[in-house]
Amino acid sequence: MRPRSRHPLLHTRRPRRTAIVTLSGLDGAGKSSQAVLVRKALEQHGIAVEVVWVPIAINPSIATIRAAAKSVLGLISPRTPASSDGGGEESSLDPGKQLVRRRALARHVWSSFVTLANVTSHWRSLLRHYGRADVVIFDRYVLDTAVRLHTWYSGLGRVGLETWLCDRLSPRPLCSYFLDVPAGRALSRKVDRWDLATLRRQAESYRREGARLGVYRLDGERSKEDLAAHITSDVLARLYA
Repeated sequence: MRPRSRHPLLHTRRPRRTAIVTLSGLDGAGKSSQAVLVRKALEQHGIAVEVVWVPIAINPSIATIRAAAKSVLGLISPRTPASSDGGGEESSLDPGKQLVRRRALARHVWSSFVTLANVTSHWRSLLRHYGRADVVIFDRYVLDTAVRLHTWYSGLGRVGLETWLCDRLSPRPLCSYFLDVPAGRALSRKVDRWDLATLRRQAESYRREGARLGVYRLDGERSKEDLAAHITSDVLARLYA
């Protein structure tokens, strides 16, 4: 039997359909901790919840096509002899990466494919739990994909189209939250692949893209319990609005 809700807005009926709640932010912002706390809080109200973590650009189809693309791009990419540029950074890259750096079309094709693979992961994760869970909490979503695309490709050109595609084609969330923490705090919480300068650029991208995508910005330095209570109350109010 489902426990009786203590929330004044919550009825005994279940939501009409599976709803998506998303948590975004820097690595170390506290997304995973909030996902666990919010799940427990919602379950106390009789709501069935699943938490999914969707890694960005880690997808079997990406690995398969990357391997094939390297072979093809190796044939069509202009070779740069190591002696001609003093053995610089670009000469050490594989032909595929050289072409992505040199050719805007190749970059857009590849970044668009990464985007669509991520959209597919969003749908697959939702459909796996659709109808069985009342709420699916995504640890990382469209905003995180947008920031990662900016990190990887914005120095080589614009990625607005890819961000637009990810936002338009991914399942629509009930509510989305951005846990905003300073880059230094995020780095102190978690050993990261990014250096402090990169994390600071990512933090700015999160704030800029989050505002553009309409993601609700929260102070990630508030206590975990306070943040979880805030998010839980907001989700409950939206579920039964």
